[in-house]
Amino acid sequence: MANCEKCGTLLPENALFCPNCGRPIDGGHTTEAPSPETPAPVGGYSYGQSAPVVRTNPTDGLGLPMKWYKFLVYVSLFLMAANQLWSGLESLAGLNYGNGYAETGQHVSELVYALYPSLRGLDIAMAVLSVAQAVGAIVARQMLAHYRTKGPTTLLVLYGANLTVALIYLVAAGVIIGGDMTALVFSGGLVIAWSILMILLNRTYFKKRKALFCN
Repeated sequence: MANCEKCGTLLPENALFCPNCGRPIDGGHTTEAPSPETPAPVGGYSYGQSAPVVRTNPTDGLGLPMKWYKFLVYVSLFLMAANQLWSGLESLAGLNYGNGYAETGQHVSELVYALYPSLRGLDIAMAVLSVAQAVGAIVARQMLAHYRTKGPTTLLVLYGANLTVALIYLVAAGVIIGGDMTALVFSGGLVIAWSILMILLNRTYFKKRKALFCN
């Protein structure tokens, strides 16, 4: 079917004149009536096909408390990184033995290294490992903050590294110093116990929230 070019009236087939305005149909030329068009795709999806829901906050609708996650991301891991950097500087400068001076004017660390020369190398190694752990804390923080799939695993590896470094130091210092190591075992034992506790608690915590870390 066609329409009159002048008045738009629907024309009968093979009509020579428009029945409404009388305009002659020039050579049978007519204007085709526009057919309903399918709406253009929106956002790359065909008409009638719904676009997927994009969740700006992965925790929406899951009903899981995330206070510990927020504490880790916004407080704890930053503090861990700062603490590891400070520990590295202490080890490098020998300040982990105190900041006093003997009557001879020597720093206490000089006296310790004079008695146990191998401790100097151990402290330098611990300083390097402390800086590495500080970097690891920031990496774990970023991965958790962006809900990366490996974020929780990276956090557990970080605590595992803390545990391993503490054990290495205790064993190495014990071999070098020998004798009474009560104070050293106590401080190192606290680090080890804390690391084990964090591994167990965070493993359980993030296992329940595994679906959130999908990026």
